[in-house]
Amino acid sequence: MSRWLTGALRTIADWRAWLLAWLLVFGVALQQSRELWIGPSGRAAAVAELMLYWGSWLLFPGSLLLALHAVRHLIKRRPWRVLRSSLGLAVCLGLIWGRFVEPYQLRVQETNMSVGCGMRVALVSDLHVGLFMRTGQLDELVQRLNRLDVDAILIAGDWTYQPQRDLRGAFAPIAGLRLRPYAVLGNHDEGVSGSPEITEPLREALGSLGVKLIDGQRVPFGRCELDGAGDYLAGSARRDIGRLMLLDRGHAPRRVPRVLLAHEPETLAVVPKGFADAVLVGHTHGGQIDIRWLTRPILHRFAGPWVGGAYQLGSTKLFVTTGIGTDHLPLRIGVPPVIDILTL
Repeated sequence: MSRWLTGALRTIADWRAWLLAWLLVFGVALQQSRELWIGPSGRAAAVAELMLYWGSWLLFPGSLLLALHAVRHLIKRRPWRVLRSSLGLAVCLGLIWGRFVEPYQLRVQETNMSVGCGMRVALVSDLHVGLFMRTGQLDELVQRLNRLDVDAILIAGDWTYQPQRDLRGAFAPIAGLRLRPYAVLGNHDEGVSGSPEITEPLREALGSLGVKLIDGQRVPFGRCELDGAGDYLAGSARRDIGRLMLLDRGHAPRRVPRVLLAHEPETLAVVPKGFADAVLVGHTHGGQIDIRWLTRPILHRFAGPWVGGAYQLGSTKLFVTTGIGTDHLPLRIGVPPVIDILTL
C-alpha cells in the first residue's frame, strides 16, 4: 500500500506535468482572448480570468493529490499533516462545487409583490454571456423560461461579460423565447465595466433577436405601466428617469400602478419619491460567493443593504434578483443562479 501511494504521489506531483498543464491553459486562454469583444487594456485581465476558468480543471488532480497525501500521513500516523492535507482537500472540493456544480443549478423561486398589475413575470438579470457563461448555458435558461407559466419576461441588464465578437451568434438562443422579453442594459453593456463600443452593436443584436429594450421608455403592462431605466453607473438612469418624468408633465396624476425595471439598486438615488410602486433590479449577484462569516460583511459594506430579495422602502417595493451568470471569478457559492417569478 505504501509503495503504491508513493508511486501515485510521484506521478501526480511531477512538476513537469503541472508546468505543461499550465502552459496549455495559458495557450488556450491567450487564443480565446483574441476572439473577445474587449479593448487592448483589458486583454491581460481577460487572459488571467480565462486561465482561472480553464485552470480550474486542475482542481480534480489537485484534490486527488491531497487525498493521497492524507491517506499516506494517516498510515504513518502523522495527525497534523493529515489535518493539513484534509483542509487543503476541503478547499479544493469547495472550489469544485462553486465552479462545476452550483453555477449550473438553476432554480426558480416565487415572490408575491402585490402591486396590482394582475401579472406573473419571470425576472432574470446578469446573464454575463461571454468569458464564463457560454451559449449552451443560455440555451438551457431559455428552455427553462419557456416552461414557466408567466405573462412576461423581464431582463434587468448586464447581458455581457467580455463576449465574443459575434454578438448575435452569442445570444442566438434568446430568439427561441416564446415571450418577447422586456429588458434594459447594465454597466457591462454600457462601457462602465467593459468595452465602450459594445452598447450600440449589442442593442442591434438583441433587437434582431426579439428583445424589447425599454431604457427611457414606458409601455403598457397588464393593469400597470412598465418603465425602463439604463445603467446608473453610466449615468443613463438619471437621463432616462428625467425623460420619463417629462412624460408625466401636464397630465393628471396617474391612476395605474407603475413598475420600474433597472439594473442597480443604486438607481433608487435618482428615482423621485412616489415615482414607482415597484422597482425591479439585479447587479449584486447576491455577492456571488456568500459565506456568512467571511464574505457577507464585506458585501454589505460595499454593495449596500440591498443584496437580494424583496424590500419595502416607504411606499415603494424593491426586488433585487441575484442573477444568472458570474463575473471576475467563475464561481457561485451559496448563491445559485435563479429565475425569480414575481406576482405583481
